Amino acid sequence: MAEGASIKALIVDDSKIIRMTIKKFLKDRAEVVAEANDGTAAVEAYQELQGKGELPDVVLMDINMDLMDGLEASKEILKMNPNAAIIIVSAQSGQDMIKQAIDIGVKEYVVKPFTEEQLLDAVNSVVGAV
Repeated sequence: MAEGASIKALIVDDSKIIRMTIKKFLKDRAEVVAEANDGTAAVEAYQELQGKGELPDVVLMDINMDLMDGLEASKEILKMNPNAAIIIVSAQSGQDMIKQAIDIGVKEYVVKPFTEEQLLDAVNSVVGAV
């Protein structure tokens, strides 16, 4: 990623507070191009961004949400774009859940509660320095 370039992020979480926290942590480092509060809305937002040629560089995805959970939404997004950089941000920290996420193509896994450093480290690892 070019120096000074803004990373585009899609934030998906059913908690407005978590979405706000993630935005605050990303502040000057990323532009939030879309937010969604469930997996179905996340897939729709990704599809809409893809249609405009404005794919996010990173998707920050919760797991436990209504309508469609984050793992299912991640699968759908990865069908649209196998190179999508998805980071799961979830309170679920079991090794089985983490393995399942990695197996479907998720790039990183951040456990809630998380620090700014943990979130930025995960973003750095999937899109380069922010």
